[in-house]
Amino acid sequence: MQKVLITGVGGFCASHLVTRLRKTESVFICGTDISKVKPVNVPLDSYRQVDITDPGQVIELVQQFQPDWIFHLAGLVGNANVADIYHVNVSGTINLLDAYCRFAPEASMLLVGSAAEYGPVTSDLLPVTEEQACNPMGTYGISKYAVTMAGLDFAHRYNKKIVIARPFNIIGAGISSNLVLGAVLERIKQALANPGAPVIKIGNVASARDFIAVEDVVEAYVQLIKGDYWGEIFNICSGQPQTIREMLDKLVRNSPLPITFETDQELYKATDPPSFYGSNEKARRAFCFNPHVNINTALISAWDHTMKEVDNCV
Repeated sequence: MQKVLITGVGGFCASHLVTRLRKTESVFICGTDISKVKPVNVPLDSYRQVDITDPGQVIELVQQFQPDWIFHLAGLVGNANVADIYHVNVSGTINLLDAYCRFAPEASMLLVGSAAEYGPVTSDLLPVTEEQACNPMGTYGISKYAVTMAGLDFAHRYNKKIVIARPFNIIGAGISSNLVLGAVLERIKQALANPGAPVIKIGNVASARDFIAVEDVVEAYVQLIKGDYWGEIFNICSGQPQTIREMLDKLVRNSPLPITFETDQELYKATDPPSFYGSNEKARRAFCFNPHVNINTALISAWDHTMKEVDNCV
């Protein structure tokens, strides 16, 4: 039986990862997060409240639990305070890497990076491969690139079993409102809960992105940690660009009421490229990665989960 440690277990991907592990693996799962309360409907064997920015707490956790597999999913995204993003994403990861090397040196670790590490990429360099030089813009992308560099340093310097996943735009039940489709879903939910025709503010929806179902993402996480890909980076993506407008049109097909979108210039980001998508060729060669969850199915799951408390949506 593998002893599995999952940080950030209260987050979007973590519950799906736990569900995936329960399907085929013999595991004892310890989940950690900053909250005192164990996340509901996540079948953990153990839960620990841990602040990953506190090295003492992280050392105690790793020393006591002695994990075989570590999935590091904890982190903050773009809407948080800048200093907090760096503190949690970078310092927290360093704390975990240090504790892992000192007290569970034979364990395998998966670090979650982000496609935001690449930064702006011109159209002639698409689809983005793992060999593309990174030039992240913005706090989140920079912090995730620092996480990747730290992970690679520990992997090569100390010969540790560390692999880095670089997911693109993840879709599914429980999607965070910090992500573009999650933010729109939250606005739709609020509009449908109130009387009147729903009108939703949107930014630049003409840009194309690489969307992938959360179930395919966590499947890749499991295959990576079970494999022998230490010290490597893998894009986890569909390889197919779809405009945000196309995704929103598919999303609102689930609505019981017509939804009107209105453009809000304040929601535009000057750094948004017109198109950005990745290559999953390396993952396909390494462990036969082949996204199988239809993106429409992922959108329905995201809709149903977000709208479950709105009477006229279920």
